[in-house]
Amino acid sequence: MESVKIKIILYYLAKNKNIKLHVTNKTHVKKVKEAFAKKMDIDLKTHKIRLLFRGQELLDNNPLLFNNVEEGSKIQVMVNEI
Repeated sequence: MESVKIKIILYYLAKNKNIKLHVTNKTHVKKVKEAFAKKMDIDLKTHKIRLLFRGQELLDNNPLLFNNVEEGSKIQVMVNEI
């Protein structure tokens, strides 16, 4: 399968805020978390980010297409202090 550019929406529960990211369907979840952390100025050394899509937590080593994330998908974000 070829790489396809997509726009995803990360819904940050604690701030009730939508963050739009432009990625590809082959982008790994860890990279999405890193981009979100950078955009929201969250230190990954002191915080853990969890991404939830359709009731399942997305795992860092999987590309987005593994969980059928596609254009316009809305992913919930939870951030906890470590």
